[in-house]
Amino acid sequence: MLAVHSPYHAVRGYTQGSGTTVRPKFRLAPGAEHDADCPLNPTGMTARIARGSHGLGEVDAHGVLRLALPANLADDPSDAPDGEEPRPHAVRHTVRTVRPLLPPAVNSAASIAQVLQTHGNDRADRFTVQPHGGQPIPWTQFCYGPDTDAYAALYRRLRRSESVTHPVAVTGTVQRVNADRQGRPYVALALNVPAGRNVFCHVAVRSAHPNLMEPLTVGTCLLAIGECQIFYGGTLPQVRLWADEHWQLAYWTTGDDGQQTTPRCPPRVNSRPSRTAGRSRDHAARPAAPHNRAGTSPGAVATPANGDASATDGNSASPDEMLRALPAFPDADVREGGRRSALGRWLRQVRGI
Repeated sequence: MLAVHSPYHAVRGYTQGSGTTVRPKFRLAPGAEHDADCPLNPTGMTARIARGSHGLGEVDAHGVLRLALPANLADDPSDAPDGEEPRPHAVRHTVRTVRPLLPPAVNSAASIAQVLQTHGNDRADRFTVQPHGGQPIPWTQFCYGPDTDAYAALYRRLRRSESVTHPVAVTGTVQRVNADRQGRPYVALALNVPAGRNVFCHVAVRSAHPNLMEPLTVGTCLLAIGECQIFYGGTLPQVRLWADEHWQLAYWTTGDDGQQTTPRCPPRVNSRPSRTAGRSRDHAARPAAPHNRAGTSPGAVATPANGDASATDGNSASPDEMLRALPAFPDADVREGGRRSALGRWLRQVRGI
């Protein structure tokens, strides 16, 4: 009997520890390759991203795409002035986008995230990023997610206060939409991410502008680019990325058939946040004294520019609120050292707030 070997095999769907759902899919068998004209051919996808990057993407002889970040990520495509449609000759060579236009750098980054969502992060070595005025870095040092290992790496990087001189991106699927104490919505990309021994964190995207969060519902795929911080005011530390402009957020959905919609961004912000709100956000993001190891690092953990202690951010807490936020005292277990050991575990949790 003649054995027939399929060039692909089925992969079951599963849920990651962060809560991200990976849909069932087909994957190429080892040694198999996509046809040259296959729309899922990663080499073809890479070439299409480069063609639509307005000169920011370049593919080398090994098929690796280097995305160069401009000095101003908000630069709009020169082919489509605001209020006009892109010229016909530009449409054929541009990755599709929906108005308001995503800047080429953010749109290209979202397209790369879509490729990796389809093929898995094991294809991340096909992409590098070159910060403006810097050297190329691996994609995984620029964009974190959607797997828990990547989120944990970002948390540890921020905890070490490493100097980060370039923008950072996070990507994933919206797991939950919450509201702060002022009623402003924010989204959680991952919950209870294991980031070390007995260390867990959340990953969230926030904004002072509710209209930027409105399109982001549970199940929406998101790439956000900007400044990441660690907030210590809750039961668990929270890795946050703050978005002040519409172009910092690129979102899309994935259908049951695995087809992804075109990345798009929320409507433009109509009003600017107040100066007080800006100071409050920085204050809320500052670690508590025992955790403030090395001050600031550009693009990483933000600290306030002045001594203003009047925090109006929705997660800034009063002393009474901080007491309510303390973790519950664990049950004493003789097998784990009794009440004294339980007290030690509780104190370590409190110090981690």
